[in-house]
Amino acid sequence: MMAIIAFLLGIFSWTLTEYFLHRFLGHVYGKNTPFGKLHRKHHAEKDYFDAPINKFKTAIKVVLIMGLVGNYFFGILGGAFTVGFVLMYGAYEYLHHLLHVKAPVTAYGRWARRHHFYHHFEKPTHNHGVTSPLWDIVFGTYAKPRIVRVPRKFVMRWLTDGHEKIWRSLRSDYSLRGQR
Repeated sequence: MMAIIAFLLGIFSWTLTEYFLHRFLGHVYGKNTPFGKLHRKHHAEKDYFDAPINKFKTAIKVVLIMGLVGNYFFGILGGAFTVGFVLMYGAYEYLHHLLHVKAPVTAYGRWARRHHFYHHFEKPTHNHGVTSPLWDIVFGTYAKPRIVRVPRKFVMRWLTDGHEKIWRSLRSDYSLRGQR
């Protein structure tokens, strides 16, 4: 039972880490760090993501350090925490990529896209959580997305019919603005 709690705590801890990395290293203090530079590029270029191998190398380092330290001090509970943390990190990376390249198929997917693209295109000082709004709510950076006005030069392929018309099912969530 304690291992399950440690695993769930690892998942929960990733969501807080995700929020702090995104908000503080991506937007506030770390603009000249490697993470900050990649993050700025992600905001500036349509569909830019760092190479998966680079993310994998970083994840391996984190797993080794966190796993060794966690196991040393907490035994199996440290290992369970690390597994939860790393699995949630993987889920975050997968979800984040899907938000940019695939149309939503669930209510959560629709919510996550609006929440995330509101951050990208409307209020970059808000909605730093990609997987959850929890920490944005706790720290006062949550903004309920209205219609997200997507710049034409950044329009996601899944959003339109190919003729610059937003799919009817998504028109209550998005509009297009600016020149192509």
